[in-house]
Amino acid sequence: MALRHPAVKFRRKVYVGHPRHLDAIHKAFEGMSEHTVRRIYNRIADGKEEIVFGFACEDGSDWYEADMQSARKLMYSFD
Repeated sequence: MALRHPAVKFRRKVYVGHPRHLDAIHKAFEGMSEHTVRRIYNRIADGKEEIVFGFACEDGSDWYEADMQSARKLMYSFD
């Protein structure tokens, strides 16, 4: 079995971070303006858009969802 890393699934893509979920979040929002990122955070908080925390191989395969999604959203300021 391949080594799994913290990852997020956002807009049907899996972004893998090393060694924290925050790194995966930064990869997911890479290249977006600060204004756009703020709007997406607000949409996630309102339930209009979804971000799912989990773990995956470095290539984004072998995905599995993490426990306590709402706690992770709160920890990373999505709520």
